[in-house]
Amino acid sequence: MVQGRQYELSDCDTAFVARGLPHRFINRSSEEMAMIWVYAGSEPDRRMVLAGYCSGEIPWPGADLAEEQKS
Repeated sequence: MVQGRQYELSDCDTAFVARGLPHRFINRSSEEMAMIWVYAGSEPDRRMVLAGYCSGEIPWPGADLAEEQKS
């Protein structure tokens, strides 16, 4: 889930989340989930935020800028 949008991944899929976007990974199956995290840079910036930002229930500051960057 990235800023209110859900994406479904399966075996060996890859996800790229642009810097600064609120996101979370949810295992909706009964199987175990394994992930490998890769960060670009030597000092990743990790911030814990309310799940509502990831689901889109709470507006994320700068969301308009993120939409412009996708265009």
